Amino acid sequence: MNDIEQTITDLLEQEYGTVHVPVDREYRHEKRIGSTNALGKANANYLDNPNHVNYNMMLTAMLAYQYWTQKTTFDEFNTEADF
Repeated sequence: MNDIEQTITDLLEQEYGTVHVPVDREYRHEKRIGSTNALGKANANYLDNPNHVNYNMMLTAMLAYQYWTQKTTFDEFNTEADF
């Protein structure tokens, strides 16, 4: 990981915890939609003007998308429950 990737990952983990810390399923869905939209915009901007700023924005969007795709959610059905 380069410095930019590490910084972005650290910021996401500081704000939302590691990908192993579960969140509400709906909350994760909203964040995944947002990161998908950001990735589309960043990619379009980079294709229009492939400079270092647009590259870093695309990298940030890709890492956010990866984070929210891998983020765990609370299980709706607890398999450990006593019946």
